[in-house]
Amino acid sequence: MYLLIDDHKLLAGFNIIARTSKAAKTILQFMGTEISHIGIDYDLGETVTGEDVLKWAFENNCIHKGITIEIVSLNTVGVDRLKNLLNDYNYTFNYALQTYSFK
Repeated sequence: MYLLIDDHKLLAGFNIIARTSKAAKTILQFMGTEISHIGIDYDLGETVTGEDVLKWAFENNCIHKGITIEIVSLNTVGVDRLKNLLNDYNYTFNYALQTYSFK
C-alpha cells in the first residue's frame, strides 16, 4: 500500500491519503506493516508537521525497515528537516528514485 500524508495534494500512485496528522498516525499505527511506500509533506496545514508525524512513527515502531519514504514537500527548509530526520534513523537517499530507504 502507498500512503500519502499531505493536507491537500493528490498524487498518482498513492492508494491511501491522510489529510491530517491524526489520520496519518492512526493509519500508521494500525496498518503500518501493510504500507510499503510513504509520500510525506512537511506542511500539513496545522501546528503538527510531517517531521512530527515521522518522528512519532519511528518512536512508536510504526515504520518497518522495508518502507520507502518519498518527500513530496515544496518547503525547502521542511525538506531539509525531513532529510535530517531520515538520516538520523539510518535511511539513505536514492538519487535515481528520489526516495529514502533503510540502510
